[in-house]
Amino acid sequence: MIFWLAILGLPFLLTIITIKDISSPIFSRVINQSFTLLHGPLLYLYLKELTKQEDKKVKYWPHFIFFGIFYSIFLIDPAPLHPGGPLESVTTGFSLLTHFGLINVCVFIIYGVLSLNSLYLHRKTLKETFSYEDGNITLFWLKLLPILFVIMIFAILIVENSSLNNFIKIEGMHLILFLFFTLYLIFFGLKQKQVYPQKIEDAEKEKSEEVKTDKNLSSDENKKILDEMNEVMKDQKLFLNPVLSVYDLADAVDVSRHKISSLLNNDLSMNFYQYVNRYRLEEVCRRMKEDTENKYNILDHAFVSGFNSKSSFNNLFKTHYGQTPSQYRKSLKGPNE
Repeated sequence: MIFWLAILGLPFLLTIITIKDISSPIFSRVINQSFTLLHGPLLYLYLKELTKQEDKKVKYWPHFIFFGIFYSIFLIDPAPLHPGGPLESVTTGFSLLTHFGLINVCVFIIYGVLSLNSLYLHRKTLKETFSYEDGNITLFWLKLLPILFVIMIFAILIVENSSLNNFIKIEGMHLILFLFFTLYLIFFGLKQKQVYPQKIEDAEKEKSEEVKTDKNLSSDENKKILDEMNEVMKDQKLFLNPVLSVYDLADAVDVSRHKISSLLNNDLSMNFYQYVNRYRLEEVCRRMKEDTENKYNILDHAFVSGFNSKSSFNNLFKTHYGQTPSQYRKSLKGPNE
């Protein structure tokens, strides 16, 4: 994130240098146009770092090969970093300069697609780990980044290659759009935390578990763990925690989160999200049955039972019971009430 923000700050730095008239050919060679190729890879790598689990490592170097090639080319035959660089290339007749904007957009689109695909895969695995949904784990703000960036680039290209450039100063437009993009990244990036807890103990538990999970529920070991999970959920009421994760349950029963996920998928045919919210739904129904005088509204019961979202509660309730919470509550009174 810090490295990406530094790259985004280059146009502003070079604009100041140009205004102060302190630019030099050597500086233009070192800080050259190839740095704009880093926006796509840095978005992708930042996303991979946010969503990696445990001791998984992200390989950086393959994503900088393309930048390295172009950096070497521009180092030998420099061209201006737009905007803010010198108005003319240090040497002339550089053929790649004409097509570099298109190359830049293509590289970012490719990495934008890779990033969106990573977000899609991330969202598929969320329900194996968390019993809730919110912006910090779904990373919705990151989904908008590649879309926003591509819109900005195409807006600049349209203005540059149309009569609009007679009315709009392209350097000013470029800087304003990148300032907006940078502020957006700073605002949400500073609030964003690592999605998955980096627990070394969990990896150690996984290595120590030599017996593989049996797909048959009659397996004594698997049944024992499942019984312990159900007992902990009922007795300790872990589901009342609105931000419960599989790591919390793994700590409570002293097994790895991989073991829990495998048992839920293979033996109960459900993910962690469904497993926990089943208990929450049962708790809501129990509370509504006991609240015969309707002292509390349905959402009060839902939030006390561990839900933290009205929409997810309503969707889960209707999917599980085939009716809305209001319809269920009315059915408790009987047909004559």
